[in-house]
Amino acid sequence: MINYTVEALVTTVNMYYNRVSMHGLRKELLFEQMKALNIDSTIIELPEQPTMEAYAQKMFESINTLKEKGFTHSAFGDIFLEDLRSYRDSELSKQDINTVYLLWKKDTKDLILDFLDLGFKCIVVCANAKYFNKDFVGAIINKTIINNLPKE
Repeated sequence: MINYTVEALVTTVNMYYNRVSMHGLRKELLFEQMKALNIDSTIIELPEQPTMEAYAQKMFESINTLKEKGFTHSAFGDIFLEDLRSYRDSELSKQDINTVYLLWKKDTKDLILDFLDLGFKCIVVCANAKYFNKDFVGAIINKTIINNLPKE
């Protein structure tokens, strides 16, 4: 197994909504998480409804900046989304950036249990209203909550 060092975090934020593009996390909370990790971080600002061309251009520029700093790999926490992985692989290969998916196809329950066993603390920061009421946000994740999550 290859060992990697995380030297920078890169996240896209929709500046109209002030939220992380992929997960809807508020920008203020993202900044707090970045500060707690104490790792260099970059925010890629996106407009309210970016076209694929605008998105690709922003990403291209950001990757070029990282390449100039000597970065050769980009790691993602994706587990399941085949089309997103294919898109990332395709776009980053054009810039000679290697992609890494350390969590790919891993069992999500095993992942969260391992995370908790390592001593980390998880707090729910957003949840799908289809499955959870608003009181679920802010809950501290523990094995009881994990075992009672919806199966879908």
